[in-house]
Amino acid sequence: MKKLLGIMVLGLLLSGNAYAAGECIKGNCSNGYGTLSFDTATLEGNFKDGKFHGVFRLFNKTQGRTYVLNLENGKATEFLIDEKSIKIDKSITSKKTLKIDVYAFILDVADKPNNNFVEQQIETSNRVWKQANIFWNLKSIELIKPGMTWNKYQSYYEKNCKPLKSCFYNLSKSKAEKIYKRIDKLVNIKKNKKNDGVNIFFLPDNIPWRNVANAMVRENPKKQFQTENEKYILLPYLRVYDGYLIENKSTLPHELGHILNLTHVKKDFVNGVDNNSKRLMYSGTSGAYLEMYEINNSRESAKTIFKIK
Repeated sequence: MKKLLGIMVLGLLLSGNAYAAGECIKGNCSNGYGTLSFDTATLEGNFKDGKFHGVFRLFNKTQGRTYVLNLENGKATEFLIDEKSIKIDKSITSKKTLKIDVYAFILDVADKPNNNFVEQQIETSNRVWKQANIFWNLKSIELIKPGMTWNKYQSYYEKNCKPLKSCFYNLSKSKAEKIYKRIDKLVNIKKNKKNDGVNIFFLPDNIPWRNVANAMVRENPKKQFQTENEKYILLPYLRVYDGYLIENKSTLPHELGHILNLTHVKKDFVNGVDNNSKRLMYSGTSGAYLEMYEINNSRESAKTIFKIK
């Protein structure tokens, strides 16, 4: 979260004291719709009794990126995806809808999400992926026992993955594979994985890799571009930043892009704005927009991986 808002703004949002530190530059920042400005960011949304209440947009002036969050009584509670950035092209929606089955698994540990949270995640993903005319069909939600305790996995990861900030990018293939095998054991992959759809395992939080990513797609280190259904998603229920826990509702549509072989897009910083931050495959933001080449590539991958004719 340091990279997202900066320590000062984050602390104010989570403590509910952001209003006192900012300057109202537009609208009604007491009871209505307004814009609050800080040195490093502007926040736009609805106010109630002098506090943000509801969905709001945050523009980081340093990064040139926009994020979408939900607040309750001035306190940040959820990271959301920016559905306003989506563009629907009739040339795509007139094509056959590609339906991909989804199997959701909730790890039976403390701080686990309920079924309603999972269903909301799939509904959001379908609104985002409508631009590619791909429908994620939730087949089942299953509560599963972990193959090892969450704490044991976390301890193993932090012991063997150093430095944490860049661990998964710098590990040797052999060491990465050892950690991947622990992940396989944690979610009982041999027992639980279904071969005819996407497998999503909901974990309590992203503590073990909090400096790397908000979610992970487990894949063969030797084979990033898949033609078979080999990958699966590890999705934290809570995103952890600087000791704070916030519900994670912005990541799954992005990770589903990786399932369909889409890769991250790079920065496109022009006149103080990072234009690519509105794109779905930009890492770490609320972006939801897919370029046409990404739509076409993801549809071809869906047909190949999930044997859709």
